[in-house]
Amino acid sequence: MSDSAAPPPPPPPPPGGGSGAPPGRQSGRVVRMGGRSNPLGLLSVLFGIVGVGCCCCPWLDGAPLLGGVPAMVLGFLHIQRVRRGQATMPILGWIGVTLGVLALCLGAFSFTDRFHDVQQDVTPY
Repeated sequence: MSDSAAPPPPPPPPPGGGSGAPPGRQSGRVVRMGGRSNPLGLLSVLFGIVGVGCCCCPWLDGAPLLGGVPAMVLGFLHIQRVRRGQATMPILGWIGVTLGVLALCLGAFSFTDRFHDVQQDVTPY
């Protein structure tokens, strides 16, 4: 008998795929996260559409603000989740952010035009 015993068995692989990569990214490939969907991107686009669509309605003064700000916030949150590998389709986040900014800009121009019109009506010439 020799003093050398059989080598110990290798340690078990770590949980989560065994590559040590963060969940969602393994060996350079993106892996879907168990079929979970992230509705933030879709909600961002919907709020952006509401914000931009209501810029043409003079009786909905706050709609561009109420649609644009949530569209931008949800779009940024969706983009962050895509970068962490928790969601897919980053284009939805970017579209939502773009529509949110557009809604706020159009709402601001619409508000200043209406403010100017009111000033013209009030000022006696």
